[in-house]
Amino acid sequence: MKGLLTKDFRLLLVRKRFFLILVPIALLLEFNQPGFAPMWLAFISLFFAISTFSYDEYDNCYPFLLSLPASRRTYVLEKYIYALSICIGSLAIGTLLGLLAAAMQRRGDMAQLLYSSAVYVPVIIILLSVMFPPIVKLGSEKGRLILAAALMVSGVIAYAALQTVQAMGVDLTETLLDILQKMGKNTDAAILVLLLLLAAALLAASIAASSRIMEKREF
Repeated sequence: MKGLLTKDFRLLLVRKRFFLILVPIALLLEFNQPGFAPMWLAFISLFFAISTFSYDEYDNCYPFLLSLPASRRTYVLEKYIYALSICIGSLAIGTLLGLLAAAMQRRGDMAQLLYSSAVYVPVIIILLSVMFPPIVKLGSEKGRLILAAALMVSGVIAYAALQTVQAMGVDLTETLLDILQKMGKNTDAAILVLLLLLAAALLAASIAASSRIMEKREF
């Protein structure tokens, strides 16, 4: 796995100038829109993580990689570790930039910024868990198209369900507020814990699914 991680991080270093440009841009964005930099850098890094699949598909590279002393399951696990590393690392950099901007502007929202950044961790894990199996199955280009279509369909279904519930006279906003009020002072912590548990469950299922898909793929 060490060799695979080294390969992907070296590919990342090829674009180091681009990432260095992103840092001052993120800081400027943070001055204008507090709390935006951590999310922005993390999501950009997620798409960079996905791009490594394109490199592996290029010029029939998969047969060579799978001939190395590493199993297909190891290859899949390395992709998850690599993606989580650069996304959470970028999130940490974005959080530091946010704290710097807050200190320079003398804002008092540092605690809220830290909490928001903590919430982004399970959100990133959930997105990564949803995105990887289709990409492993169909390849980077087709996988992204299928995923985009699936997300659009899911959005339409969710919107239709919301409209149906509202037509039935159920106020989801009031229901959600009642639940949060009953949770009391520990609402923020409870939400973060629930998101982390959901993210961990989805991540485990995603790794298992991607591993099975990779085991069955032919190159």
